Amino acid sequence: MTFKKRILALASAMMLVPVIAVSAMSASADTIVYGDVDGNGTVDINDATKVQKKILDMPVEVVENYDTVADVNLDNKVNVRDVTLIQMKVAALINELPVTETEAETQPETDEEGWYHKIIQP
Repeated sequence: MTFKKRILALASAMMLVPVIAVSAMSASADTIVYGDVDGNGTVDINDATKVQKKILDMPVEVVENYDTVADVNLDNKVNVRDVTLIQMKVAALINELPVTETEAETQPETDEEGWYHKIIQP
């Protein structure tokens, strides 16, 4: 392959990269990953920390649909219950988010502010 053909092939490949990236972003933008408030595709302890900071009105970068993604118990509020469930997901104490009604019923009871008072054993 001549040098000119290699340059042309490289330039063509480089033009395809943005198209592929936009397609991947469009497909993932429709998918909600509950608990993934930083939008990196996984639920980890950083997500729980960001929710805690957001609850305390601290400046933190989160996804545009934060109120939906962070409400992992589907009670239309983002509070310490959601943080705890995200932590439980990270610790593999629950399998998936959001929690269903049945799963929520098996979670430990909270006080009026959403604090858990029982230690959960795996």
